[in-house]
Amino acid sequence: MDIPSTSMINSDNGVLQQFGIAMLDTQLDVQASQAATEVAMINAMPSPSLESMVNPSVGGNIDIRV
Repeated sequence: MDIPSTSMINSDNGVLQQFGIAMLDTQLDVQASQAATEVAMINAMPSPSLESMVNPSVGGNIDIRV
């Protein structure tokens, strides 16, 4: 059994695991930022008008004739 090469393989696995965890942490930060942006965009949308609350079918279709 080659103990030095086994030790090196275990060391490499540790580095790869740390790299994977760092990449996952970065992705989680990106996803949280995107979610916050989407929530801000949804909150910035105007609320529906009173007419659309009373008559929800009005203005929902576009009639186009060619």
